[in-house]
Amino acid sequence: MATRTAEPPQLYRLNVGIMLLNKSGKVFAGTRRNGKDDHWQMPQGGIDVGEEPWQAAQREL
Repeated sequence: MATRTAEPPQLYRLNVGIMLLNKSGKVFAGTRRNGKDDHWQMPQGGIDVGEEPWQAAQREL
């Protein structure tokens, strides 16, 4: 009889990233405050358990 092995652990969390442009071609980005320096970043984040990618993208916006 075959035995089922455990699924290997995921090395990375599933995530989404959003590139949002307006009609003029301008890109939406925000600043992320990280210590002494600020960094520009597009909306992105992890997908929660039971969540669809489009739902995660909407939440991150």
